[in-house]
Amino acid sequence: MRVLCYHSISDLSGSPVIHDYGVPPDQFRRQIEIIKQAGLTFIDSAEFLRFLREESGLSQRGVLLTFDDCYQDLLDCALPILEEQRCPAVAFAVTMRLGMTNDWDKILGAPQLPLLDANGLKILAKSGITIGSHSRTHAKLTKVSADVLYQEITGSLADLQAIGLDCPSFYAYPYGLYNENVMKAVHEAGLKSAFTVKPNLVQPGQDPYQVPRIEILRGDVGSRFLRKVLHAPEVLSD
Repeated sequence: MRVLCYHSISDLSGSPVIHDYGVPPDQFRRQIEIIKQAGLTFIDSAEFLRFLREESGLSQRGVLLTFDDCYQDLLDCALPILEEQRCPAVAFAVTMRLGMTNDWDKILGAPQLPLLDANGLKILAKSGITIGSHSRTHAKLTKVSADVLYQEITGSLADLQAIGLDCPSFYAYPYGLYNENVMKAVHEAGLKSAFTVKPNLVQPGQDPYQVPRIEILRGDVGSRFLRKVLHAPEVLSD
């Protein structure tokens, strides 16, 4: 099966640094339709875990949608499409930046985009979207002290519970950065799975703390999008 990774569902054309990470809503809707036409099946987080544990009869046609950062456009633009198309998903929140902006990109000269606040996350959860953690501050987890690593992982879970959400089972490594210490900390925090941005397909029995994902970018349109979904990482080396 495959896990797709999205960021912003909005038109960021002309935006420095993050231009490629914005998929316009109409393009996103078309991508959902392409996936369905290809005979692939959207699955939820529970089915994904069963697949990892080799407890599921799910074929290799499964697709899990994930969204990093939890921008406001996830609620405003993506959720109506997900509900219309009956697609489950997992959304990863930066828990100490709720209601703020992507300040981790500011030093790179990127525009500041609004992030969902606590109420926005609750609306997603009530709509059936699984809420996971993307750390507290979007830190580079391989570069921080053991104490900070603990707070970025375990603290983020407490943050989400404090606003009335269930304790997350899923984690997405900021920037896709992780090592043995980071994986150990995620495991010890009680998380069931953690996601990278290494492009590949997911196999039954996959290491649950090194789950590959296929990042979907603005330039992934038409046949390139379908080839990327079906055949990553080969397409990414073109």
